[in-house]
Amino acid sequence: MAVRHRHQRRAGPCARHRRPEDLTPEGELPLTAVADTPEPRDAGLERAVQRALAQLPEGQRLPILMHRFEGMGFAEIAEALGLTESAVKVRAHRGYARLRELLAPLQQETSR
Repeated sequence: MAVRHRHQRRAGPCARHRRPEDLTPEGELPLTAVADTPEPRDAGLERAVQRALAQLPEGQRLPILMHRFEGMGFAEIAEALGLTESAVKVRAHRGYARLRELLAPLQQETSR
């Protein structure tokens, strides 16, 4: 009987990577595509996230969309975009940081 080493990954994607939301034909997130958000969804918040994503440079936006909304791993994204995995991680990190900056005023409004 073969025993799996404790650091080996199980076959198949883990739960947090199962997000098959599709983009609209225009390349935008559908209003229902905010992952891990319980119903009912706030359409205003979703539009704010879409606008913030649209403000990111393509090099940051694509890795975020592929990772967060399509559930792809960084290695898969790197292969699809013809980049190194490290480059994809850096772009995603910078993009997520910029999204936090862009969405900070919205968070401040809701915390009042």
